Amino acid sequence: MATTFKLISALPVLLILLSCGSSNDESVGDAGKNVNACGTVVDMGLNELVSGRLEKGDCDYFSVFPDSGGGDISFVDEYRVTLATMGTLSITMRSSEANAYLFILDTTTTCAAGCSNTLIIIEDDDGAGGTDAWINIPLDAGTYLIVANFIGLDPGNYTLETTF
Repeated sequence: MATTFKLISALPVLLILLSCGSSNDESVGDAGKNVNACGTVVDMGLNELVSGRLEKGDCDYFSVFPDSGGGDISFVDEYRVTLATMGTLSITMRSSEANAYLFILDTTTTCAAGCSNTLIIIEDDDGAGGTDAWINIPLDAGTYLIVANFIGLDPGNYTLETTF
């Protein structure tokens, strides 16, 4: 049985869970996964907490979503999560340095070469309170792309946590 979702319009600057990372070669997530190249998707486990940083030189929103119609150059990181069974996925993005924004996309690949914003299943800005983002959604078994983003061009550190 397929789950149906309402597409929410893309915002100018978004937290998209993707695996484009820092251009700094020392940027490595908690699990030792390098997130330094645009188009390199970080595989993220369920019930996992990772740390990341969005900054100048990272992938940008407009490169990921060229059909968004704007020139949004806010930074994004890409992550991939695989659900073996249908269930509810919760994702929390926190930052004390910038306004977090999250997306979940229905794709198993990177969006480094550009994705249609019609692939966005759900997005969130302040669902975790304050400026932290939170998504809690039932999903079918499959692989999904998470894009982490900040509203605006402020660089900063963040944590991303999945629970299933």
